[in-house]
Amino acid sequence: MVSDVQLKVWFFAFGVILLFSGLPMMAVSNLSQNKTYTTIIEYAGDDKPASWNVSAYFEKGDSIVVDYRPDVNWTEPPFEFSDEFPDVPLKLVDFNIIDPKGDNTLFIVYMAQVSDQPLLAQLKIEVMKNYSSDGLNVNDYPEKIEGIAKYDGVYKVVTTGPWPAAANVTPPWWLSLSKKYSETVYSLAFLLPVGAFCTVLGIALTAWGIKSPKRRVIRQKAKTSRLKL
Repeated sequence: MVSDVQLKVWFFAFGVILLFSGLPMMAVSNLSQNKTYTTIIEYAGDDKPASWNVSAYFEKGDSIVVDYRPDVNWTEPPFEFSDEFPDVPLKLVDFNIIDPKGDNTLFIVYMAQVSDQPLLAQLKIEVMKNYSSDGLNVNDYPEKIEGIAKYDGVYKVVTTGPWPAAANVTPPWWLSLSKKYSETVYSLAFLLPVGAFCTVLGIALTAWGIKSPKRRVIRQKAKTSRLKL
């Protein structure tokens, strides 16, 4: 049979294990990460006719993203070369976003011809501060054609190029205006109740394991004898 002392040792050890398992689970349950995703508001191309421009309604504070796919004939010469990329054949494409008040934000996309790909590959994006009249709030060195809307209303993206121009230039195969959303996700939140349960149970078992057993006190009645006189 298991003695009371051994049982308490086992419960104490199990309580410590639960305690040191529950506390880390509660800690990591509060870890968060930001996730972003986009929803297409309007587009041209694919199942619609291709176009050089697309318009859509946005509200103040919305994050506007322009997405595009170059057409196959954009790879036709001529090309140009720059001091920054002297050995890379380049094409330049302009994406001008016009806000409801008529202000402009001009993005110039540098596209490179890659030998093993049928389409031009995006190399870098520049925002032309001298041309743009602050139509959008944008980063100085954007990785995408995007910005924050300042007003409610219809925004329009107008595409021109690619430069240098070939003989037969067609619109991009795909052009869209999207809205970007961001949210904070607690992917490990389900560990909070599990960790809390393990922690509480671990504390209870540990406390019971170290509790001293009650001592039984046996009282004996003293026997007295009466003497008859």
